[in-house]
Amino acid sequence: MKLILYILFLFPIIGFGQVSAFISGNELVCDYNKAEVEVSFISGLSPYTFIYAINGITQSSITTNDNPYAILTQQEGVYTLTYFSDANTNGSINGSAIVTVLESPTALFTTSSDTLSVLYPSVQLNDFSIGNIVAWTWDFGDNTANDYTSSPYHIYPQWPPTVYQVSLIVIDNVGCSDTASSTITVGQLTTSIEEHTTNKELLKVTDLLGRETKGTKNQPLFYIYDDGTVEKRIVIE
Repeated sequence: MKLILYILFLFPIIGFGQVSAFISGNELVCDYNKAEVEVSFISGLSPYTFIYAINGITQSSITTNDNPYAILTQQEGVYTLTYFSDANTNGSINGSAIVTVLESPTALFTTSSDTLSVLYPSVQLNDFSIGNIVAWTWDFGDNTANDYTSSPYHIYPQWPPTVYQVSLIVIDNVGCSDTASSTITVGQLTTSIEEHTTNKELLKVTDLLGRETKGTKNQPLFYIYDDGTVEKRIVIE
């Protein structure tokens, strides 16, 4: 008898369960990302139609077959449901979600110079980023290892003279990041077939790969002087 009564009482609950929707989420995101607020539908038949509000301000109605349904948002506030129905009837609503949007840092840096001599291809980079910065990643654009200090000093290859793309990624104390980039030019070669004058001193002679040499005939050589000038010569025999 007890078993029969139990089945009789249980059947109405299973067979006529209340149609309802539940909204949930506690999202903390940087301002360049989207938070995900989830709306789950309990019992009922699709399609589901619901309306939600942000800080009490009603948003547009949404109809979907997805269960659960993900609201992707960048708007901070408290999310609640104001209406729900399935394919057949209105249902009850419950739950709430909180979205907090964090302001990301601003990556900024300066360089001691954006044009370097092939004789002295070194540069001081200084971080001036805005925010509570806790981590730095510098990419100097010359295939050397990254640097993780705030204001590094870097020496570029002397040859070949070229333009390098420098980038800085900063991360603040809550994990948000930003990127800044700039260019640095190393060396602007001048070509001359004239002998160097007596008021400048020859420092070294290099081949096309930047290797110092005492002179090789029938191939281009670079003559580097103490005043920063560079002459390209070919001694033909």
